[in-house]
Amino acid sequence: MLAKSAEKAEVKTAEVKTEQKQAESFTVQVGVYSDLANVKRIQDQLKQAGYAPFTEKVTTAKGESVRLKAGKFKSREDAVVALDKLKSIGLSGIVIGND
Repeated sequence: MLAKSAEKAEVKTAEVKTEQKQAESFTVQVGVYSDLANVKRIQDQLKQAGYAPFTEKVTTAKGESVRLKAGKFKSREDAVVALDKLKSIGLSGIVIGND
Protein backbone atom coordinates (compact mmCIF):
# COMPACT_ATOMS: atom_id res chain seq x y z
CA MET A 1 0.00 0.00 0.00
CA LEU A 2 2.71 2.47 0.93
CA ALA A 3 4.49 2.00 -2.40
CA LYS A 4 1.32 2.81 -4.37
CA SER A 5 0.79 6.02 -2.37
CA ALA A 6 4.36 7.10 -3.08
CA GLU A 7 3.85 6.42 -6.81
CA LYS A 8 0.68 8.50 -6.84
CA ALA A 9 2.46 11.36 -5.07
CA GLU A 10 5.23 11.30 -7.66
CA VAL A 11 2.73 11.40 -10.52
CA LYS A 12 0.85 14.32 -8.96
CA THR A 13 4.10 16.25 -8.49
CA ALA A 14 5.02 15.73 -12.14
CA GLU A 15 1.56 16.84 -13.28
CA VAL A 16 1.75 20.04 -11.22
CA LYS A 17 5.17 20.90 -12.64
CA THR A 18 3.87 20.36 -16.19
CA GLU A 19 0.85 22.59 -15.54
CA GLN A 20 3.07 25.36 -14.15
CA LYS A 21 5.34 25.16 -17.17
CA GLN A 22 2.38 25.47 -19.55
CA ALA A 23 1.06 28.51 -17.65
CA GLU A 24 4.37 30.37 -18.03
CA SER A 25 4.15 33.70 -19.80
CA PHE A 26 6.55 36.40 -20.92
CA THR A 27 6.61 40.16 -21.21
CA VAL A 28 8.93 42.85 -22.53
CA GLN A 29 10.50 45.03 -19.87
CA VAL A 30 11.06 48.34 -21.59
CA GLY A 31 13.00 49.94 -18.76
CA VAL A 32 13.14 51.31 -15.22
CA TYR A 33 12.61 55.05 -14.92
CA SER A 34 12.61 57.67 -12.17
CA ASP A 35 11.07 60.43 -14.34
CA LEU A 36 7.29 59.92 -14.44
CA ALA A 37 6.89 62.22 -17.45
CA ASN A 38 9.25 59.93 -19.36
CA VAL A 39 7.19 56.89 -18.31
CA LYS A 40 4.01 58.58 -19.56
CA ARG A 41 5.62 59.47 -22.90
CA ILE A 42 6.84 55.91 -23.47
CA GLN A 43 3.48 54.46 -22.38
CA ASP A 44 1.85 56.59 -25.07
CA GLN A 45 4.32 55.26 -27.66
CA LEU A 46 3.55 51.69 -26.59
CA LYS A 47 -0.20 52.24 -26.82
CA GLN A 48 0.15 53.76 -30.29
CA ALA A 49 2.15 50.69 -31.33
CA GLY A 50 -0.69 48.45 -30.11
CA TYR A 51 0.76 47.22 -26.82
CA ALA A 52 -0.81 47.28 -23.37
CA PRO A 53 1.80 48.85 -21.09
CA PHE A 54 1.80 48.37 -17.35
CA THR A 55 4.02 49.56 -14.53
CA GLU A 56 5.39 48.37 -11.21
CA LYS A 57 6.87 50.55 -8.49
CA VAL A 58 10.34 49.44 -7.45
CA THR A 59 12.87 50.67 -4.93
CA THR A 60 16.40 51.03 -6.25
CA ALA A 61 19.62 52.34 -4.72
CA LYS A 62 18.66 55.74 -6.15
CA GLY A 63 15.15 55.70 -4.65
CA GLU A 64 11.68 55.01 -6.01
CA SER A 65 11.44 54.12 -9.70
CA VAL A 66 8.89 52.71 -12.12
CA ARG A 67 9.46 49.51 -14.09
CA LEU A 68 7.67 49.75 -17.44
CA LYS A 69 6.54 46.58 -19.19
CA ALA A 70 4.56 45.84 -22.34
CA GLY A 71 2.33 42.91 -23.21
CA LYS A 72 1.83 39.43 -21.87
CA PHE A 73 2.87 36.69 -24.27
CA LYS A 74 2.32 32.93 -24.14
CA SER A 75 5.75 32.14 -25.55
CA ARG A 76 9.24 33.62 -25.43
CA GLU A 77 9.20 33.68 -29.25
CA ASP A 78 6.12 35.93 -29.29
CA ALA A 79 7.77 38.26 -26.81
CA VAL A 80 10.95 38.40 -28.92
CA VAL A 81 8.86 39.34 -31.99
CA ALA A 82 7.25 42.13 -29.94
CA LEU A 83 10.66 43.33 -28.76
CA ASP A 84 11.86 43.50 -32.38
CA LYS A 85 8.81 45.65 -33.24
CA LEU A 86 9.52 47.92 -30.27
CA LYS A 87 13.11 48.33 -31.44
CA SER A 88 11.80 49.40 -34.85
CA ILE A 89 10.01 52.36 -33.21
CA GLY A 90 13.09 53.36 -31.22
CA LEU A 91 12.47 51.58 -27.91
CA SER A 92 14.65 49.00 -26.28
CA GLY A 93 13.95 46.32 -23.73
CA ILE A 94 14.45 42.76 -22.59
CA VAL A 95 12.23 39.68 -22.60
CA ILE A 96 11.47 38.37 -19.12
CA GLY A 97 9.42 35.52 -17.74
CA ASN A 98 6.42 36.32 -15.57
CA ASP A 99 6.25 34.65 -12.18
